[in-house]
Amino acid sequence: MSRITEMTREKFADNLLLAISEIKKVDINKVMFKIVPQHEPNKPLNAIDEQMRLIVLSEENIGSRILSFDETATLLSCNRPLVPIWINVSLIPNDDEIDLFELKTSLRMRKPSLLQNTEMGYPPFKVIK
Repeated sequence: MSRITEMTREKFADNLLLAISEIKKVDINKVMFKIVPQHEPNKPLNAIDEQMRLIVLSEENIGSRILSFDETATLLSCNRPLVPIWINVSLIPNDDEIDLFELKTSLRMRKPSLLQNTEMGYPPFKVIK
């Protein structure tokens, strides 16, 4: 797989859609997300990572919120071209008419060439079934 050289908000959103579509065929208007930041022991955070941790991905900002597709893509790509180095995607079973996905995300924001999960074709996302 070739190295990723750019990560626009649109590319990030496209990759998110590819990842969730691998789990389930979705109606983009009936998809919601729960973002769960993951602390990684022994992985140092730089100043931008700390800003994301303390402000954007803080418990006060996203703790119990359920976000739309557009809100999620905008929030996680707000420091583009820097985005989380990895994001694990899984479906949360529920009885609602919406498809609810959990995004466990690294707090480390990195440039496109350093993103993980490139072998999947939609970095930084990894589908967890």
